[in-house]
Amino acid sequence: MNPFMGFHVTVRGASHIRHNADCQDYSKSACFGNAAAAAVADGHGDVRYFRSGTGARFAVEAALKSVREFVKRENSETLKNSDEKFDQLKKNIILNWNRKIARHYSSHPFSSEELKPLSERRRSFLKSGKFIESAYGTTLIVSAMGPDYWFGMQLGDGDCFAFNRDGTVSSVPREDSLVGNVTTSLCESDAFYHFHHIYCAGSPAAVIMSTDGVKNSFSSFSCYRDFMEKIISEFSSSPCQTTKKNLMEFLSEMTEKGSGDDLSVAGVLS
Repeated sequence: MNPFMGFHVTVRGASHIRHNADCQDYSKSACFGNAAAAAVADGHGDVRYFRSGTGARFAVEAALKSVREFVKRENSETLKNSDEKFDQLKKNIILNWNRKIARHYSSHPFSSEELKPLSERRRSFLKSGKFIESAYGTTLIVSAMGPDYWFGMQLGDGDCFAFNRDGTVSSVPREDSLVGNVTTSLCESDAFYHFHHIYCAGSPAAVIMSTDGVKNSFSSFSCYRDFMEKIISEFSSSPCQTTKKNLMEFLSEMTEKGSGDDLSVAGVLS
């Protein structure tokens, strides 16, 4: 029996509801073998990234597929001091994401309505089939936990924390250049170089992640982190479906009173 529990919740932002805009977040979790993983993605809300909601879904699916294959091959011994293996995992995620986009675009070419709001230069590029992945631009966070290790990977904004059994907290290193609404993206040609990761021996009590709309709904970082820790406590002590329902209701209220953005939270508990 798998020793882990995964969870994921995404709610459509209040501002998106008011403007009849699609949700651009996506989240998912999965247990497989003796490991589990979770991922969240936040599609860019700009008119240039008009398929970013689809891009976010593809990012999460590509990440979980790649991680599932990765943990089948590796263990705590082979992963120790092995940045090369994680670099290959990053490349596989990007490759799987681009393959999903290529398949989607081949059966769903850009419509004139989608291209109409763009600049003439950008429209020309996309019409000629160049840089089609830019329409699907998104961030991504993914984490996995095994019997005696965990790792997290992040591209763009959002946060990923591990709450360790000794009371300490670890997190995925963040890109130094992310200020305000600036973020890196899977659609960039140098995405690989902006992918950061952390690997730790030992299994923490829980790993939890969120898209940036969650943190932006709080007045301080400490309040935000306390909230994330409380989510872990609730999932640890109450039935999963009940806690998931309560979290979805709370996030729906939070986006209305807070950032107005789409909100996603996902994680794994041991």
